[in-house]
Amino acid sequence: MTLQRERAIQSMRTSLVRRVSPRVHMLGLVTITGGAGFVASYLLLHAGVRSMAVRYPVAAALGYAMFLGLVWVWLRRYRLKAQVRREHNRNHLDLDITEFPLDQLFSSAPAPADHFEGFGGGGGFSGGGGGSDWTDAPTSFNAAATVPHSGGGSASGGGGWDLDLDEGALWLVPIAIIAAVVLCVVAYVLYLAPTLFAELLLDAGLAAGLYRRLLRIERRSWLVTAVRNTAIPACFVAALLALAGAIMQGVYPDATSVGAVVRHLKESQVERTAP
Repeated sequence: MTLQRERAIQSMRTSLVRRVSPRVHMLGLVTITGGAGFVASYLLLHAGVRSMAVRYPVAAALGYAMFLGLVWVWLRRYRLKAQVRREHNRNHLDLDITEFPLDQLFSSAPAPADHFEGFGGGGGFSGGGGGSDWTDAPTSFNAAATVPHSGGGSASGGGGWDLDLDEGALWLVPIAIIAAVVLCVVAYVLYLAPTLFAELLLDAGLAAGLYRRLLRIERRSWLVTAVRNTAIPACFVAALLALAGAIMQGVYPDATSVGAVVRHLKESQVERTAP
C-alpha cells in the first residue's frame, strides 16, 4: 500500500468514525448475513441436502454473497466527497463522506465533486483547516495513521450446560471451541469495520470515476477490497461450520439440523435422569 493511499484511508476512517458508527453498521450487516445463512440452510434442507457438513458451508457461502450485496447497498448510502483548496501555491485535498437520503439510495448521480485544479507546483496532501462548507471540519491527510492493533479477542465459556461429559457428551467440547472461534472471527470483522469501510469508500469513489486526476492514489475495485479483507474469515467460518456439522452428524447420524441434535441431547438427558 502506498503512503498516499494509507493517508487517504486514515483520513476517511477518522471522518467515518466522527460521522457514523461503522462497527454498529457492520454488526447489522453481519446479523443480516447470519439470518440469510440460516434461511439458506433451511431451504437447502427442504431441497434435500441432509448432510450438515455440506449444507452449512454452502449456506455460509450464500450468506457471504448476501454480505457483499449489503456492503454494496451501504456504499450507495455513504459516498466519498472531496474538496480541493489551494494554500501557498499548493493544492490540498480534504476527504469526507456524504450521506444520501434513503429515497436517493439507488440514484446514479455521483457525490458532488469540487473543481480540481491538479497537483501542480509540487502539490501533495496536507491538512488543515478551514475554507470548507461542510458541517463538520474535513479530516485531512496529515492525520497520523494510528489505527490501533488488537491482539485478538479472547473467548470465555460460561454457559450453564447441565450435561454430564462422562456420559458420552465429550464431543460437545470441540463444538464449544468451534463456536467460540466463530465468535472471535465475528469480533475481528467488527474491529476491522472502520478501516474496511474507509477503504471501501475510497475505492468506490475513485472507481466510479470521481476525481480522475487523483492518479497518485492507487485505485482498486471496492469488491476486490471487500473480498481481500473478508474472504479468509468467511472461508474460515465455513470450514468450522462444516467441521461442526460433521461432528454432530457423526454422533447422531439421523440428525439433519442443530435442532435435531438438541432434541437428541434432551432425550439422552431424560434417559440418564430417569429412575
